[in-house]
Amino acid sequence: MYHEVHIKAAHTLPAVTICAKVGLHPASLLFPFGYLESSFVDSIKFLFGQFPPIWLQYFNGSLVPLVSYDFLDRRLVTICGQLYFTEEGIFVIHRHTRIEDNLRSNPGLAQFTCTPRTPADPLLYLTPPPVEEPL
Repeated sequence: MYHEVHIKAAHTLPAVTICAKVGLHPASLLFPFGYLESSFVDSIKFLFGQFPPIWLQYFNGSLVPLVSYDFLDRRLVTICGQLYFTEEGIFVIHRHTRIEDNLRSNPGLAQFTCTPRTPADPLLYLTPPPVEEPL
C-alpha cells in the first residue's frame, strides 16, 4: 500500500509529495477483518491549495492515487486519476481502478490467509469521492 507518492511537474518545478491518511474500518458482515482505507484527498487539497494558480498548470494531468483500500485478505484496490484544476476547485478526472490480488499471482500465500474473504466485488460496498465534485 502506498503511504507517500511523488508527483512530478510537467516543467521545471520540482516534484511534490502527497501523503496518505490511513483509517481502519471495523469488521462487519461484508468485511470480516475490516479494511484499511488510505486517502490522499486531504493531502492533495492542502498541497495544491497553497500553490499560486500559475503553478497548477504544470501539474494539470498528473497521475495521482485518490484512495486505496486494503481488504486485509491479500487484495488491494487503488483508485487513481489525473489532476484537473478549475476555478471551482481541484478535480481528479479519468479515474481508473487498479486491483492487486496477491492470492491469484502467488497462490502459496493462501496458507497464510484466514477465511472468509471479503465480497467478490468489494467496490460495490464502498463510496469513493464523487467525480463531479471538487476535492
